[in-house]
Amino acid sequence: MNKLMKLRIALLLVIAWSATAWFAWTALIPDAALIGQRHSRSAIALAGDFTRPDLDAARKVLENAVLWGTQRDGKPFPPPVSKEEIKKKTAWRMVGSAIRPNERYILIRIAAAAPIPVKEGEALPDGGRLLKISKKEITVLTPEGGKLKIPTFAE
Repeated sequence: MNKLMKLRIALLLVIAWSATAWFAWTALIPDAALIGQRHSRSAIALAGDFTRPDLDAARKVLENAVLWGTQRDGKPFPPPVSKEEIKKKTAWRMVGSAIRPNERYILIRIAAAAPIPVKEGEALPDGGRLLKISKKEITVLTPEGGKLKIPTFAE
């Protein structure tokens, strides 16, 4: 096969491909449903479908974050409490509990000091709060925000 014959075959293939492409482009008309509008509503009505995000939770997180070292009113944040100080503050222990019809309280002891009565709902020396007193256990809200249940060993 010589060069002239290869050139003629290549030219014939290009012409055949061009004719097929032109026919597909002009002669085949797509169905009207294929070209038609996808949604019957306007773009303005579709924009109303998007709900606004609830930014309240993000705002609360940002307000409580120490980003620039000052509070919203311009006052500096107090320095964070070290873990050693927290452990020192939590050195109380329950000595006893009393449940009466009109009041409930526990007796706590800090180191070797005299017992201190703490009523239900009052603050504890470590910054926590005494939430609930029952016969079998007391519930304490820790300074970190967790709940701690302490058994009273009552039967």
